[in-house]
Amino acid sequence: MTSEERQQIDRMFTPRGFALFGGIGTPGSFGQFILLSHIRYGYQGCLYPISPKGGEIAGLKVYKKLRDVKGPVDLASISVPARAVPGVLRDCLAQTVAGDRMHSYDFSKTAESGNLETEVIKIKEQVHEDICVEAEDSEISFELISFLQSC
Repeated sequence: MTSEERQQIDRMFTPRGFALFGGIGTPGSFGQFILLSHIRYGYQGCLYPISPKGGEIAGLKVYKKLRDVKGPVDLASISVPARAVPGVLRDCLAQTVAGDRMHSYDFSKTAESGNLETEVIKIKEQVHEDICVEAEDSEISFELISFLQSC
């Protein structure tokens, strides 16, 4: 393992900043659960909830776009609808986020399902990421822990 690869892994497992996409303001949503769990259990880095609506939640500013965040973001949690995933991944790549944890599903239930899956895979391949694709009953869901930058 090169020192650059090690640095990427360190950023993912000890992130200074953690961006959370999807369901932030929706009570009971998975995105909000992840955010509130990190607060409750004392996450030491900075939490950056991201939602086009902006606002505030649990005393934290909700950013409308990832590019509005001023601090370092090393990890992203993605809990958005399948059709929004490619855009979020591109935003993470543009902001040099080290890795992501994707909780999106139902790619196969969208009209453009094959295109979305292919697009996500192409984005990941561009940056040499490892992808685990799980299929159950022809439902494709992506469970990703990935590098967003080439090492």
